[in-house]
Amino acid sequence: MASRTPFSKKNKETWKEANRFSATMMIAGGILSIFISIIITFLYKNSMAAAASISSMCSTIITLSLVLYTEIHLRKIFDSNGKRKF
Repeated sequence: MASRTPFSKKNKETWKEANRFSATMMIAGGILSIFISIIITFLYKNSMAAAASISSMCSTIITLSLVLYTEIHLRKIFDSNGKRKF
């Protein structure tokens, strides 16, 4: 599942690469979110509401970072017209 940005939708090749790269990053981001949530839950045992809020913020930041990182990846390997640079 790729982020639907104008650049990722340039053509079929950019869309496929965005999906491939994004899927790998989302798996890594999900694993990272789980570990962060576990640590935060142990640190905030007395306040589950605070733990949930902090975990949610961390997950949101990770998700937004993955979208940005996917966009950077696409721009490294494709030119502005969506053709591979190499």
